[in-house]
Amino acid sequence: MDAPSSLELIGRLALALALGAVLGLERETRHKTAGLRTHSLVALGAALFTIAGAYAVVGPQNDPSQIAAQVVTGAMALGVVVTFGPLKPYVMFRRSRRKFEVRYRSGHGTLDALFTALESAGGRIMGVLTTESDDPSKDLRKATVDVRGLGEVELAKALASVADREEVIGIDHAPSTDS
Repeated sequence: MDAPSSLELIGRLALALALGAVLGLERETRHKTAGLRTHSLVALGAALFTIAGAYAVVGPQNDPSQIAAQVVTGAMALGVVVTFGPLKPYVMFRRSRRKFEVRYRSGHGTLDALFTALESAGGRIMGVLTTESDDPSKDLRKATVDVRGLGEVELAKALASVADREEVIGIDHAPSTDS
């Protein structure tokens, strides 16, 4: 097997980097956890190890399939972590963090309906702060919710399904930061 020229090796690495960047850019536009940088580096690393396994070792012990098998194993492990990883809610893009307040009369299952709507839209509820009204006779509550993984449109749809409820007084998309 003839070794390729340096220019051909650089071309192969550049092609792997470009193809990885295309995949990563597609994932980043959909706000997935592993984006442009991750896919570019994984593709470049896989190409580099494959080339090293195929052309760097000479002699009777040269077996490029062993390096290629390890590259496949590493890529599969990365895919499993990205797809099923328990840390997925914690590594979502910071720009997908949304905070809002819901004012409602208690005792009607408002928070259950809200949480169900947010979860079914694909959001991850990161925190909830519930406060009661100063006047106990009014039985009013305010819940400040921190949710991640939803864009503006998805959040608006989820909140619209709850805003129509009779006990909901109002929803504030930009809550005050005094608490």
